[in-house]
Amino acid sequence: MTQNAYSLKEKDSDFVVEKYLRKEITEVTAAKSLRVIYRHLKRLFIKYKENGIDGIVSQRRGKPSTRQTPTDIETKIVECIQSKYSDFGPTLVHEYLTEKDKVTLSCKTIRQIIIHTNTLKDKTKNNKCAHSSCSPRPSHGERVQIDGFPHDWFEGRADKYTLIVFIDDATSSTLPAQF
Repeated sequence: MTQNAYSLKEKDSDFVVEKYLRKEITEVTAAKSLRVIYRHLKRLFIKYKENGIDGIVSQRRGKPSTRQTPTDIETKIVECIQSKYSDFGPTLVHEYLTEKDKVTLSCKTIRQIIIHTNTLKDKTKNNKCAHSSCSPRPSHGERVQIDGFPHDWFEGRADKYTLIVFIDDATSSTLPAQF
């Protein structure tokens, strides 16, 4: 590995290990500086003596994660969603994939695959409002909206009444209400 390929953390680790090997700091101080336990520090010292700074560098660098979902399973999930479950939500997709297609991934993983591949339809774009919204009127009193709701306002001492409320559309203020 070349000198430019090391991260700052690895360069700092190299510096701390060098200080320890020159007996400038103790093992406890080195472990605290590197934020590792004493046993791991011993392993780092052994690797450092054998390979130098390359012994400190993670052996997993440049390799794919071991927790990554295999691409063949991800492809199978995307194909199932596109062919059978395109109008389902992520949770329902997870239930169907688990029951019918025997996919044993978590709901969260399936949701991440859906987001990453942009597989599901966006329902907000498809749903158009049944009622067209009107723009508010410019002057007071031009359009008044009326709303009423029946309720036992007098707690059984009288009949149920309906309170009628008038709302001015221009100012969104409540006009006098009436029973």
